[in-house]
Amino acid sequence: MRVAACATAFLTVLSAPGPSGAQDAPGPDDIEPTPENEPVIETIHTRFYWPRYASASVVVETLENDRTTSYEMELFVTPMGDDLDRRSVRVSSHRLVSLDGIAAVAESADFELAQFRLKLMPTRHLDTDGSYLGCDDVSELIAANLALADASDQFDALTTGRLRTEIGNSAAIRSIREQAAYEMLEWVGLWSDIELVKGEPKVIERHTGNDPQRGVSYEATYLWSESIERDGRPYERFWYRCRLQGKAFRTLAAGTLQRMDVPLTSALLGEQIITISVITAPYTLMPVEVTSQYNTVVDVAGEQLAHISARRVTFVWRQGKDGMTRAGDEVDSP
Repeated sequence: MRVAACATAFLTVLSAPGPSGAQDAPGPDDIEPTPENEPVIETIHTRFYWPRYASASVVVETLENDRTTSYEMELFVTPMGDDLDRRSVRVSSHRLVSLDGIAAVAESADFELAQFRLKLMPTRHLDTDGSYLGCDDVSELIAANLALADASDQFDALTTGRLRTEIGNSAAIRSIREQAAYEMLEWVGLWSDIELVKGEPKVIERHTGNDPQRGVSYEATYLWSESIERDGRPYERFWYRCRLQGKAFRTLAAGTLQRMDVPLTSALLGEQIITISVITAPYTLMPVEVTSQYNTVVDVAGEQLAHISARRVTFVWRQGKDGMTRAGDEVDSP
């Protein structure tokens, strides 16, 4: 199936069998442990530190069922207002590269609408530990961009009407907010303040929201799989995997279910399996590549419906007023 083939291209788990030796060669169980030959246990404790000022060129490739999109944008990190410890993340200069594998030089309503949607990315805000605090008012962002569309000759009246119908509603606002939150989780929020042993999976209980009485708890498995070098710099690859069912599924997969036109009910049966990989600097959590896949299956009146979405995001960071620091390095104030 084309959907499965496309999704496979986004997520690849690297594994290779070890070399096979002669049958009479001693194995690990035959060697007495001594201080010299005891295995080295590598541990890591990640921390969040995005410099007060930084920027990056970002390329995003997305798949939703059998529809693919590729676009580029610029990302800017600054202090959150007067709070020098919190961060605001703004994206701009969005440029559609391709839609369904077709280069964006083609002139069509689909390309125009996709290009317009890229401008509807609000500024996001992060706490001192990388936790997502929310984003700027999406309604105001949509209104401002629709006003610009009305005042320009970018769209004809028919296309502008389509924009207002598709984007100027509460469902579109929720979708934009959800995308902003998920991106910040995938890029940094999921990886902050975790302690892992290299090669050993670890189950961690996670919780949505700040109020334990109103949020949803679920379990996720983390893995620190390997060290990687990119452009002469050392990075680590971490994996995150969870299976959402019951209340966690209905709550956290609500946006996906909405796009599937599935009504949310307390009796809704289904599950969502999420797999995310990040290549990042563990003591800043500034990512260089993030890959995610969401596989959703839901039962509607005895019929199973499936949905697949995947994203690959790559970053090329540029130094701002703060250096790109590692743990233990001094950070100069701007």
